[in-house]
Amino acid sequence: MPSADSTAVGAIASSHITLQKQGRRLILRNPTPGVMRLLEVSQLDIVIEIEGHERQPPVTPPRQGKLVRTVNTSTYVPLWTVAS
Repeated sequence: MPSADSTAVGAIASSHITLQKQGRRLILRNPTPGVMRLLEVSQLDIVIEIEGHERQPPVTPPRQGKLVRTVNTSTYVPLWTVAS
């Protein structure tokens, strides 16, 4: 996917949640810079495993827990946080 919007971010988050409930995991491979930026802004890069991107992997592994969606009221960008 060369670019993405909030709909794509929602679909990625929903897929992650569905797979997590099944005891599986979602791994994104080689996201484009635009997609990576949306993942960072929405903070999904913290909880979803990403391979093949030039950024360094996080020092801590992806966090486990339930994804909770909120919306930044000034930008209307969905933000995903992890609730323990």
